[in-house]
Amino acid sequence: MATPTPTYVMPGGGVAKRPLHFIILADCSGGMKGEKMQALNYAIADMMPRLAEWERDQEQAQVFIRAVAFATEPRWHIADPVPVASMRWKPLQPVDRGLTNMGPAFALAGEALAPGRIERRALRPAILLITDGQSTDRPGMFEAGLGALMAQPAGRAALRLALAIGRDAQSDALNQFIGDPNV
Repeated sequence: MATPTPTYVMPGGGVAKRPLHFIILADCSGGMKGEKMQALNYAIADMMPRLAEWERDQEQAQVFIRAVAFATEPRWHIADPVPVASMRWKPLQPVDRGLTNMGPAFALAGEALAPGRIERRALRPAILLITDGQSTDRPGMFEAGLGALMAQPAGRAALRLALAIGRDAQSDALNQFIGDPNV
C-alpha cells in the first residue's frame, strides 16, 4: 500500500490572488453610431467570459473591470471595480453629436490608478481603448490626458492596448496611446 502524499497548507490558508485592474475606455461619440457601436458592445461582452476563464486558470491574478464611456466628456460606465467573474456588460449607446475627446478619458483612468486608489500589491493594470481612432481633442488635450495617465506609476506600468472599430478607423491616436510598437 502506497503512503499518501502529505498535503501542506499554508498558515492562514492559501496565497491570496493579487488584483489586476482592467480599465476599458469605450468611444461613445456620435461617429460610433450603428454598426460601430454594435461591434464595440459585442467585443466587450464577448471578452468578459474569456477574461473570466483566463482568471480561473491563474494562481496569482483576480481581474477587476472598470469602464469609461467617453465622447465630448468622459463618464464612468462602471465606476467601482467589479470582479470579472460576476461581470455582465450593459451595452453602451452613442452620444448624439458627441465628440471623440480621448484626452479627458485618459486623465480619468489616470485618477483611478493614482497611489492609494488601487492596492499596493496589485499587478500591472491593463487599459483597453476601443475607438474608431478619430480623435477630436482640441490641440494639446490628447497629449495632456495621456500625460496625466502616464504621470501615475500604475499608468506608466499599465499594459495599454487599443482596438480600432470600423473600416475608416485611424491608427495614429491608437499607436500613440499604446506607446509600444511591439504591442
